[in-house]
Amino acid sequence: MKKPTIHICCVLLVLLWAIVPSLAETPRLGIPEILPSQDFLWRQLPQYNNYAFQGYSNYPDHTFPYADRPRAFYDSFGDPLITGYDLYDWTERRTLGQEYGSSIFKDRNQWSTVFDFLVVGRDSYNDWGYSAIVGDGLIARFTPLTLSQVDFNGARFDLATPYARLTFLGSRIERPHFYIESVSPWAIENTHFADDSTILLGTRLETDIGALRLGLNGVNMHVYQSTQDNNSLKGSLRPKLPSMDQIVVRFTDDSPHDGRGGALVQEAQLILNGEARPDIVPTVIRHFEGVDTQVGTISRLTGQFNPTIYTNPRGYYQIATLYYRGRNDMPLFADYLYRADHEAGIDVSKNTNLEGLLATFKLESPEEILQADGNEHLVFVFDLSQEPYIESVAVEAALANDYQVEVATLNLNNPRGRGYPNQYVSTFYRTVLRAEGNVQDGSNLARRRINVGENTSLFTYSADMHLALAGLEINGEYARSARYSRFPARMDETALYDRGPRFSEKGSAWYINAVRWFKGGRLGAEAFAMNPDFHTEMRTFVPFEIGLTETTLAGLANNTIFWDLVQDNEDGDRYPDKRVGNLQGQPNDREDEDIDGVFPGQDDDNDGLPDTNRNFNDVPDYVEPFLMYYVESNDFFYGLDRNNNDDPDVREDDLDPDYPYDADQRGIHLFGQLDLTPQWSLGAGRYDIEQIAGGGRNKSTYALVNYRREELGRLQRLFFENHLRRVKDDIADEFSALVERPKRIDTDFRGLVAGNKPSFTNNFRADPLLYRNSYVNDTYLESWLNPWSTLQMVHKVRLRFNWQQAGPLPGGLVQRDKRLDFFTWVSRADYTWHWHRLQIQPQFKVLLLRLVDQAADRQLDGRYARRTVRSELSVIPILRCTLPLMQRSQLQLGIQGLGPLPYRVEDRVNARNSFDQHTLYLNVNNRSKYFGYDLRTIVGLQREVKTFDEESRESDAFDALTFFARVLIGFTEYGRFL
Repeated sequence: MKKPTIHICCVLLVLLWAIVPSLAETPRLGIPEILPSQDFLWRQLPQYNNYAFQGYSNYPDHTFPYADRPRAFYDSFGDPLITGYDLYDWTERRTLGQEYGSSIFKDRNQWSTVFDFLVVGRDSYNDWGYSAIVGDGLIARFTPLTLSQVDFNGARFDLATPYARLTFLGSRIERPHFYIESVSPWAIENTHFADDSTILLGTRLETDIGALRLGLNGVNMHVYQSTQDNNSLKGSLRPKLPSMDQIVVRFTDDSPHDGRGGALVQEAQLILNGEARPDIVPTVIRHFEGVDTQVGTISRLTGQFNPTIYTNPRGYYQIATLYYRGRNDMPLFADYLYRADHEAGIDVSKNTNLEGLLATFKLESPEEILQADGNEHLVFVFDLSQEPYIESVAVEAALANDYQVEVATLNLNNPRGRGYPNQYVSTFYRTVLRAEGNVQDGSNLARRRINVGENTSLFTYSADMHLALAGLEINGEYARSARYSRFPARMDETALYDRGPRFSEKGSAWYINAVRWFKGGRLGAEAFAMNPDFHTEMRTFVPFEIGLTETTLAGLANNTIFWDLVQDNEDGDRYPDKRVGNLQGQPNDREDEDIDGVFPGQDDDNDGLPDTNRNFNDVPDYVEPFLMYYVESNDFFYGLDRNNNDDPDVREDDLDPDYPYDADQRGIHLFGQLDLTPQWSLGAGRYDIEQIAGGGRNKSTYALVNYRREELGRLQRLFFENHLRRVKDDIADEFSALVERPKRIDTDFRGLVAGNKPSFTNNFRADPLLYRNSYVNDTYLESWLNPWSTLQMVHKVRLRFNWQQAGPLPGGLVQRDKRLDFFTWVSRADYTWHWHRLQIQPQFKVLLLRLVDQAADRQLDGRYARRTVRSELSVIPILRCTLPLMQRSQLQLGIQGLGPLPYRVEDRVNARNSFDQHTLYLNVNNRSKYFGYDLRTIVGLQREVKTFDEESRESDAFDALTFFARVLIGFTEYGRFL
């Protein structure tokens, strides 16, 4: 062997000896203390690789196209974890000497675009397993009395064993995620920091003992200061909480409709730092509900009074509509203060309409026994602005009868402001005390103390059970709540918030229901009590900070937010029925409602749209040509109405949390059913419900006869039900009715078509209280008939009699004897005929609605005559033709209103609403495939002519010609793409 060859082999052996051991060593971590010197001037550049067997790795940006180059990550012990990217990081730290102790990081691109706001990690071994979930818009649901949310943003851990199931969850519910980067000190790239914020923690333990399932639940929500070391689950006050310089206490009648037996108030005095302060004499104002402010200026030129509207909620963005409905009432504090100034001899004529001020707002003596009946308000204003040290504040008074007590506070925000409206800022009223029942004789006279403060935390905890045996099922839950508050203590102008003692409001709620099945029927019973002092809502103050409009705190009014552990979500979708802040992935939507509408019981095909507006345009289907053939308005819908507000329970939407029973009510319900035949059933029952604080009651004894038959030859469906009941119901159940006409919004949201999004709103309707003392019979008949395969006929008839009984009603009211009759009739028929390739389908529909008061108008002889309240007739003739042109194209023609037989609506009570209409619709429809997509192209025109019977409506008549071209792209022929 030649020497050069020997030298080369030796070098290779040395290199191999040096390399092989190093390859077997465990990788060394950390920064090397000595860097090896470079022996060669030669720079090592990428060399040739053969990829026949070696796997090919793309460039980093191509491997993960939504982020920068990956990097290595290590755990707290220095062990390697992964080479990749930061995706999510939530850190909470409590200690002194830090600027922010809470941070949430979410990489914008990966979190939203790649992972769709959700990451799940899981593992299992035999019958043990767990899941760790982090996401936005999660479902967090324990029980209907402790926690039920569909837009939970945070983390949850679920563990399942053969013996039990366990869940932990947590969320920083204020600003849990970002949307767009804002110029603010608490937001940097993909990260939101927080000093003071609100956190939600919860746990549920569930186990099975034979056929019995038991559950234990605990949920806590509290405000914290991460830069302090004395935080607790009972919460803290925010460091920027305004001082409470004046206390406003309002006493009202808790049952104003009866006009008597209202709040009786005497010896009201302030309790400061635990001691009575009779030297702080309140200003007492009496006025009626709904009065207008008399603060403003009078024009020198016209003498007209221009009021200053100062009770609109203040904040960096105003919604104050649905979300704040029922909890945004504010005192007319400037009127109160000016009225007191006038009594003290100060000239207030330049700031008020003095004559109106004196007439509207009456000054009362706090030493007198005062009473507020009906819509009267008694307002006590206590001035604390001169007190050097305040640790706790309460108001004590002797109260009797049916009272409600509410508290608001005033902050001297701008002492140099021009006039009281610019000097003070008021909070919303908060209900703190209600009398039990509707006492009117003063028998409940007692001295009561009302603590003043701001919420800091809320606890709900419960035990629930479910028992399922052969033929027996029992469900029940007992829950308690504790809401803690604190007064923002101060010395002079220095805040000492941790000095004030905490106080709490505690309450309970429970229910149990059972049903026993047996051969040929079932028996059931339920009992419940939803006490008015049971709460799942916490109100907190949120100070203004730059950039909040890009977070979940967008849309705050008066710097106030309400956190609900149990949300209002009647339709069960992923959006609460009322909300505040931005939707998941949608910056600055600033809507306060369920963005795709609330329509419980109105989405039978589960496509996410109400059945009365399936094309989600700005016209309900039941008034839209051709579509009206298949649907009717809610007036023609039949369903049980147990709370007697003329809105079927299955379609009812309210603003209350989705408790299993209505708040402030307790009662029992017994029922039974006999299945006489496979088609006939007979049921009967009685429920007795009363309001605990409100004083109303709902008592009913009922019987139900039901017949149901399907697929009986040519009779496809036959349904009959008669509901007879004896009712005494004076509980006013306000509800909201869906407006099938949506409004358009500019922001996109997931689940609906971009750029063409409905946002259905609701109209609120008061309970007419037509069943305070009545016998009611409701009959409904529905049939679907196919005399032969090409002819289909549908008939729906409903008849309801409400016999209102004469006699006294609770609250001193009197009802006379009369009857209300409600009748609806729907009939439609369509016939399909084919002539060669042409399909011809005539359709005909008739709707009739009548509401008659049989004793509405008093005659000269003292008797009462009937009056037709509503009488409406609709006749809808339609002709539809379809002609296939080619393999994927067809011509469609529709005519609604055939010559002398128009689409006719006749209002026999108000002729102004009567009209005729003719509609012609023609289009060419094409269906094609495009790169795997279904593509629909529609080109056509529509002609509509509408004329009213009365000339006064001539301006509302129209003759319109519309041309349109539309292209749709999707994956499915029918249904909502998720």
